[in-house]
Amino acid sequence: MPKERTDKIFSYLLLVGIFFSIFIWSTVKQNVDADVTSLGARISFLDVGEGDAALINLPKNRQILIDTGKSGKLLGKLQDKMPAFDREIDAVFLTHPDSDHIGGFSELAQSYKIGKVYSSAKKSDSATAKKVEEVIKQKNIPSEIPREGQSIYFNSFSLRVLWSHDGAATLSSNDSSLVLKAEADQSKALFLGDIEIKGQQALLAKESDLSADLLKVSHHGSAGAYDERFLKKVGAKNSVISVGPNSYGHPAKSVIEGLENLAVKVFRTDELGTIDFVPSDVGWVRK
Repeated sequence: MPKERTDKIFSYLLLVGIFFSIFIWSTVKQNVDADVTSLGARISFLDVGEGDAALINLPKNRQILIDTGKSGKLLGKLQDKMPAFDREIDAVFLTHPDSDHIGGFSELAQSYKIGKVYSSAKKSDSATAKKVEEVIKQKNIPSEIPREGQSIYFNSFSLRVLWSHDGAATLSSNDSSLVLKAEADQSKALFLGDIEIKGQQALLAKESDLSADLLKVSHHGSAGAYDERFLKKVGAKNSVISVGPNSYGHPAKSVIEGLENLAVKVFRTDELGTIDFVPSDVGWVRK
């Protein structure tokens, strides 16, 4: 065989080998990054722009997703936080039918098998909401409107539903948001969806245990969703504002200052990108 041809074959095989090595390395790294066996759980507040999406990774490749953001940004962010060949999400919670919370669901359902959908009792006639309902039916995904006080268990991890108002039809879309408390051992995180002052005050009047060490700030830091008495009752040490470029003024300066005055640390996805928290003996801490 001519030396020139041999050199070309060798160069080709070397190039293939390099690409294969890079692929294996990146796959292993992604799987290591996504492994939570030693941590017990991890909450990733995904950077999906002006919207909400939080991925909870649990041991044995189990995942829970709370909201899906507005658009196709979700899938790329999920790939960064899930094992490369894991194409199943155990449960998706859609806190309320606004597009910045459910808009990524249809694309999600085309790429991942979804075990079950939990959603607010609030209905919407928007094209986005109708598309979500259509996809759930087409894919034959089990769905449920959870009741207040219900706890949904994933081995030792649980999500307790603090707010799923039966009268959601009379509430605004934001105040109909599911409010969820995630618990892993002694670590507690509170997800408020977009519930505003009216809903927070109603929840404060009926729910005795709002305590949490980590808070997903309601409605992207809107001033209309800041109730100091409610937040004092929660007593969080850390908070996350899921937000992106917007014309609404989110997050409001008054909300940032109010949280800081309560000694609550504020982390923003528009400044930090995706933000991870893991449980510890002092509650959820940033990883």
